[in-house]
Amino acid sequence: MKQFIKKHKYGLIFILLTITAITFRIILFNFQSRDFIKFLNPWLNYFRNNGGLKAIARYPGDYNAPYVLILALLSYLPFKNIYLIKIISIIFDFLLALASGYLGYYLSKNKKIGLLTYALVLFIPQFIMNGAMWGQCDSIYTFFIIISLIYFLKEKYLLSFIFFGISFAFKLQSVFILPLYIILYFSQKKFPFWYFFLIPLVEVILCIPNIIMGMPFINCFAMYLKQIYQYKKYLVRNYPNIYQIINFNYNILNKLGVLFVGILCLCLLIYILKKHIEWNEEKIINLGLLIILLVTYFLPCMHERYIFVGEVLGIIYYIVYRKNLGIVLMINLNALVSYILYLLNWPIKSTNIYLLMATIYGLLLISFTYKTLKIINSKQSK
Repeated sequence: MKQFIKKHKYGLIFILLTITAITFRIILFNFQSRDFIKFLNPWLNYFRNNGGLKAIARYPGDYNAPYVLILALLSYLPFKNIYLIKIISIIFDFLLALASGYLGYYLSKNKKIGLLTYALVLFIPQFIMNGAMWGQCDSIYTFFIIISLIYFLKEKYLLSFIFFGISFAFKLQSVFILPLYIILYFSQKKFPFWYFFLIPLVEVILCIPNIIMGMPFINCFAMYLKQIYQYKKYLVRNYPNIYQIINFNYNILNKLGVLFVGILCLCLLIYILKKHIEWNEEKIINLGLLIILLVTYFLPCMHERYIFVGEVLGIIYYIVYRKNLGIVLMINLNALVSYILYLLNWPIKSTNIYLLMATIYGLLLISFTYKTLKIINSKQSK
């Protein structure tokens, strides 16, 4: 028995972690968030009451085509809406954990690191809350982003951009890491520029089933515009970024914020091109994390879930390289506090909490930016 346990210890730990993670999520199955009550449940009922797939043409919500197709297919199943919606997110929770665990293993060549990464992505509280409690689907697009990064690091760029396109088809927020791919294109020139056109092409291909069912072709991209317009009136919602500190005129700050992020990414590109960086895996992951953090900190109209990819990538980055624990803890603490305040609707004044977190986060981000530039400038990096 001891020999069997010793021989298969990683497999047994993997099974135990998986069963425990499933149990935690089942406990939260019956929790109904405001988003479920106001949006997800009515949308699924709409498909149930209007012929399933036939109702796609008149879908009233603002989710993207692949997820709408999933909702339409779920409407044929005789189970509670809340279970159907959450089970899809939970399936991708585990796929995301597997992909993250593999990326951790690929970067470190260490099974323990891979298993630890798998465990953390399954058990970090807000990752559990996102799907099993909230019923959100951020694990879906994040899973495809992680797969895209894996193929990018393996220099299988065609597959990388195809998976990026799948991620983009599910959620607009996937573009927050797109500057990394653009910077690496100009810095490395290892793949043709036309690969970037694969991203919207894959989006259109994944819209084809919906178009066949009557969805207007323009809706392939109109949903993104609808989402942007819907939240445009808010400089920030439930997220500790710079607009918790500076919040005086929406019209001015909204335009300046978008312009500043564009200039910031351009400056980063120019800096990297001037330095002639010798790239390796650590530098790419580090820069990708920095870009996501900078974009979500300075871009207006951000929500608490928009940095989901950054939270996952931060976990992978720290577990593999053991650097910058402060910023990794902060982005996950920000998310956890934001989730708790929103989901549990705590009767406390959150303005001061977000102001404090945004200030600390901003200071840590300055330090992390300096350290990242120092790392990518180094001739060698572990």
